[in-house]
Amino acid sequence: MAKAKKRQPKLPLDARGGVVIQARHMLESPQFLALSPFAKALVPLLQLHWRLDRPVDFGIREAAEKVGCSKDRASRAFKELLEAGFIEEAGESLFDSRYGSRTRSWRLTWMPTGTFDKPVPPSNRWEQDPDETDQPSAERTQTPDCVLNLGHRETVAS
Repeated sequence: MAKAKKRQPKLPLDARGGVVIQARHMLESPQFLALSPFAKALVPLLQLHWRLDRPVDFGIREAAEKVGCSKDRASRAFKELLEAGFIEEAGESLFDSRYGSRTRSWRLTWMPTGTFDKPVPPSNRWEQDPDETDQPSAERTQTPDCVLNLGHRETVAS
């Protein structure tokens, strides 16, 4: 006769809206600990908006409001997460009074992406040595006439 399976105890999770769980190895990593407090505060806020099948739409104004800092400080926190490899830019922001605006989209490198049928495991780019990482995407590289700085074009003197 087969042995009866033990029932797993139910975890006391919040039934009102779920929980956000973060990997302990990420939170204890030197890369995460080196982040500013503002960048650390953005990590769970970004994860709240995460879905497997689409990038995270979370703008600088919304981040500044939720974290309780200036828009400039929120922009620097996003840049810090981007440079440390915790996030990747998935889509540019757009301001258009006629057709509506769109906030910038981000891919969280510690979370999986893809579709429910074919999930792609997380890249964990933040764990990689900066010398080993691939070249940055074309959106964040310097071009001869301008530099893209989180969506703001700055002219470069030749």
